[in-house]
Amino acid sequence: MRVMISYRMTAELEAGTPVDDQMTRDLFRLAEEMGRAGVLLAGEGVRPSSQGARVAVDGDQRTVSTGPFGRPDELIGGFLLAEVRSLDEGVEWGARLARVLDAEVDVRPLYELSDFGAEALPDDDRVRVQAVLDTLRET
Repeated sequence: MRVMISYRMTAELEAGTPVDDQMTRDLFRLAEEMGRAGVLLAGEGVRPSSQGARVAVDGDQRTVSTGPFGRPDELIGGFLLAEVRSLDEGVEWGARLARVLDAEVDVRPLYELSDFGAEALPDDDRVRVQAVLDTLRET
């Protein structure tokens, strides 16, 4: 099972204040441990929303707004993607991240191709989609 372990932006991160050096080292140490355990698929932090854009589409109309967006605690600050045996294992890794960040994290399973029935994704489409997913996971 794949899970996304995400954390929220803080007012300091949203203001562009760098993470302190010890936290940076602890984050990289945790990522290294997850890599050695064979569970880490990806992990990234995101820049402040003031450096981003929000896109909305209504029919043919596209609206692009530049940041900042809302309250920092409503924004994703970053994530880890992990391949784990169970949600409980994902929670254990999430707890370790929460400890490093001294913050609450969310651990949520990702949808898998097998979650979609034949009516939503017929077999011929499923084979093509699986080939694309396999290619992405190899990179």
